[in-house]
Amino acid sequence: MTSARRRAPLSQLALAGVAITLLPVGVAHADPEPPPAPAPVSAGVTGALNDWQKSVCAPGSFNQDDPAIAARDWPGAVRAGTCASAVNPGLTNGLWITQWTANTDMTSALQRNFMALFASAVSDQTAIITFAVASPEARKSLEPLTKFGFTINPVPPLA
Repeated sequence: MTSARRRAPLSQLALAGVAITLLPVGVAHADPEPPPAPAPVSAGVTGALNDWQKSVCAPGSFNQDDPAIAARDWPGAVRAGTCASAVNPGLTNGLWITQWTANTDMTSALQRNFMALFASAVSDQTAIITFAVASPEARKSLEPLTKFGFTINPVPPLA
């Protein structure tokens, strides 16, 4: 007895097998989206806030200011704190570390607080991190930041 079912030619079956096999393989090997790029810092500056802070602050000496005190002493600052110098233990005033969203606020507050020198970098699209000292003799306290590409600048005089 002959079968009533028709048989497809072998070449058509082979092509169908290739098409079915290639579709899942092509989808399975699709490249995922690349991860987002890390947040940029100022040109020439490397590292992150934690690295910078560890380079200038004596271990365990950082104190975050109370928000009300920071707002009074550093108008316009997002955050503010102080630490003892890691490399200049005799420094009486210590270092001030502040975060800003505008250079104008930062400069004005550094002037009003009689800071002498500062080093700053943009740590992401909006945060300006600033390290400052109140006397030119305290420059040594900021120098560890230069290994990350910071420059130490005098605070401009009040206009």
